[in-house]
Amino acid sequence: AGVGVGRLERPDLLRFMQVAAFFTRYCRIKQEAQAAKQGGKQPPAAAGAAAAAAAEGGKAATANGGSTAANEAGAAGSGGAGAAAAEAGSPFVGISMTMGWDTFHLVCKLWVEQADTSMRMRDWELQAVSMRLLCEMLAVLAGAHRLGSREDRQAADRLQRRLLHDDL
Repeated sequence: AGVGVGRLERPDLLRFMQVAAFFTRYCRIKQEAQAAKQGGKQPPAAAGAAAAAAAEGGKAATANGGSTAANEAGAAGSGGAGAAAAEAGSPFVGISMTMGWDTFHLVCKLWVEQADTSMRMRDWELQAVSMRLLCEMLAVLAGAHRLGSREDRQAADRLQRRLLHDDL
């Protein structure tokens, strides 16, 4: 409580969002290249189970107060052993922690906050980094919706609806 260990400073936040955007883009490009190589059709088990887990985890976190532990427990408990087996072959497993509701909410909030600020007071670097990460995250959701199995499409749709309308 006085040592400042748990505080996230501005440079750390910018670095996190830059790294998250880089790996999210890498995962998206890798997935699109694999889909192009296979002629646009992917096996359902490898399409985006992590997006489904992230959407389910975000849903469980909302019901349990929004804590990170509840998010992880909800994601792990929502599918059981079948989700773990499907997630092992998922190309999105490496970025599943950045594809949850908490990160989407943070990035959207930062971007809207900076967009509503006057030009003189605006933090252009923070706005640019948050915009880049938000675009990549939405592109991954669109890829899971386009190339994924029925469950992947449903999970991507739930998360997109929650982001745009907050009606779930």
